[in-house]
Amino acid sequence: MMQRRLVLSAFAAALLAAGCAAPLANARTWKGRFALRSAKENLSGRFELTDAPDLLRLDLLTPLSGILARIEETPHGAVFMKSLSDPGVKGKNLEALMESLLRFTLPVHDLLALLRAGAAARDLSSRNWQCRILSRLPDGAPQRLRIERAAPEALQVTLFIDEAH
Repeated sequence: MMQRRLVLSAFAAALLAAGCAAPLANARTWKGRFALRSAKENLSGRFELTDAPDLLRLDLLTPLSGILARIEETPHGAVFMKSLSDPGVKGKNLEALMESLLRFTLPVHDLLALLRAGAAARDLSSRNWQCRILSRLPDGAPQRLRIERAAPEALQVTLFIDEAH
């Protein structure tokens, strides 16, 4: 149950980032907070999402910015790690990994497309998900976003971007 909660939190944030490693070349990073609501639980926390060529990384963070869990996707597959020393659970891609761990997938790549689009980002629907921009940063980029699914099991993830670079 705790692993499922941790994995669910990680994917809910739907976003990926570097821990103590050196900065990645040509990377974009978003840092912020997330809140997840479902019929079974409510979770919240902090995240850091890094989008670099051939790497998508999501770190769930402790209150003091330590890494609680990490999810990475590369052209070679995806991995979920409970700690940086954990070999992790692997999947052929992010969607396959989510399906095996959670029994459903979140629209992570759609959410990333909204973040990449900056001021040009618009609400979108994908499969049975709605992605809405609730507020924007002064430059027009999304600041607060909500991802919702009504069926088969209602789920809502709200993201608040504190910092983007």
